[in-house]
Amino acid sequence: MSGAPDRPALRRLSPEKVLGLAAVLGAAAFAVAVATGATARAWQAFHVNYLFWTGLGFSGVVLSAVFRVTDSRWGLAVRRLGECTAALVPLSLLLFLGVVAGYGSLAPDLHHLGPAKRLWLQPAFLLARDAGALALLAACALLYLYFSLRPDVGAARDAGGTPLGSLGAWLSRGWRGAADEARRSRRMTGILAPVLILVYCLVFTLLANDLVMGLDPTWTSTLFGAYFFITNLYAGWAALALAASLARLGDWRGLRATATTDVLHNLAKLLFAFCFLSMDFFWSQFLVIWYGNLPEETAFVLRRIRVEPWSDLAFAVLLFLFFVPFFALLFKRLKRDPRTLAILSLLVIAMLWLERFLLVAPSVWPHGGLPLGPLELGVTVGFAGLAGLAYLWLARRVPLAPAPEVVAAQAAEEAADG
Repeated sequence: MSGAPDRPALRRLSPEKVLGLAAVLGAAAFAVAVATGATARAWQAFHVNYLFWTGLGFSGVVLSAVFRVTDSRWGLAVRRLGECTAALVPLSLLLFLGVVAGYGSLAPDLHHLGPAKRLWLQPAFLLARDAGALALLAACALLYLYFSLRPDVGAARDAGGTPLGSLGAWLSRGWRGAADEARRSRRMTGILAPVLILVYCLVFTLLANDLVMGLDPTWTSTLFGAYFFITNLYAGWAALALAASLARLGDWRGLRATATTDVLHNLAKLLFAFCFLSMDFFWSQFLVIWYGNLPEETAFVLRRIRVEPWSDLAFAVLLFLFFVPFFALLFKRLKRDPRTLAILSLLVIAMLWLERFLLVAPSVWPHGGLPLGPLELGVTVGFAGLAGLAYLWLARRVPLAPAPEVVAAQAAEEAADG
């Protein structure tokens, strides 16, 4: 009989296999584009995806640092889901080589600029400082992650649970007991968390100025860097809300009991807050540019809101990235429903990708038409596959819920500190 699906075969398609296939398809789409002469468009798609997924990768661990700084108790339930995005950090450092290789296809003409700005935007200098900044941020993120993970990994080893592999063995090396490690973790993450947040803001301001605004060197905006890292965090909250919603719906790794509707409600409120904040930063920047009406500021905006086909895309991003989530998240029932929250989170993530595309493509695409098709979809699917593989690799090797003895030890120390 050939009519019934082969269910055992379908079950053999694990998430890792699906994501691996997506990564291969993305690499194939990029290779085909280069082989057929669409090199500039291929590197443009790579550049957009690098900015988006790198921002998303760092945002999760930064949100964990935000939970630490604010001493969020409810955030304990989902903090590790955010930290697992740090698995993308080494991948981002490696893929920066692609940014270096493809920057020549995107680099603007610098001859008409003044000597100071021409020197600042020289590709070798620009890429060297961005690589150094990313390495500094990666070091801060991974060091913070080490001290955050170590107590829970060591406690899981003591409990004799599922072996955590070589990563768990390395993280728990020199283990000194849950109480001592919890105190050390609280002290070190208390120092590293604000440092990580500050370095993150500075580094992504630099990346925004170099890798986005630098592609159109005649444009100037002093607020763009802040807008860029705030929208990264908007994407981070959406990804965290999506992960928590899916974990609750599927009871992944037993998280249904911890990812409660109250936790989802809190995540949705933060998603709403960053939707409003991102919209505020956008409007503050737009209003000043419109009121000043200076050529070095208006050309970048007018190309995107007045020139086809970019204007239609800009309107869609404005509607679905800001207004739809804003009004939907006004309703308490929607904020507490995991299915609705997952859909809204996916919408925000997809629209933020389009927003990054809209920031980059009009500056470097000299031809008519909208360069958005199978190539861009394929490269995006490839990046998503790599990001998903990295996330699952780490999520399957560390405890996703905090160890009770670690929480109790840290609470006792907090009480002792007064």
